[in-house]
Amino acid sequence: MIPVQNMEMIISGTLKAFLVRLYVPIYVLLSVIFAAIFGVRIIPDLVIVFLTSCLYTLICFLFRKITMPFSEPFEAAKESDSWYIFGLMLIILPFFGLHYLSLYLPFGKYLYMIVLAVALVFGWRWAIGLKLKNVRV
Repeated sequence: MIPVQNMEMIISGTLKAFLVRLYVPIYVLLSVIFAAIFGVRIIPDLVIVFLTSCLYTLICFLFRKITMPFSEPFEAAKESDSWYIFGLMLIILPFFGLHYLSLYLPFGKYLYMIVLAVALVFGWRWAIGLKLKNVRV
């Protein structure tokens, strides 16, 4: 038993810390490079890719075994099944297809961006609450 009343905040904070401290700096650097190469017209696409990657992080979280952050040795993380990881990578294909289709609709990119943002906001609370429902601390 640990002296934590709300595990949801710990897991949510860990995921957000990963995104903000590890993912965002690299993504911003790459986005600046892409904007320099392709111009400002690519910025909506970069926002869509960022929102998609945040939503993808959340979806992958739903499929992984949940433990308290940093409670297992690093060797346990190395023992993951490569076919399972490959299957998780296939989840990104529908997002790619929807992004591609949004290019053909008038204001499709912006509509898709709004849909992703709404899905991310509502999905964050729903997914973490759902995943933690059956977890013992």
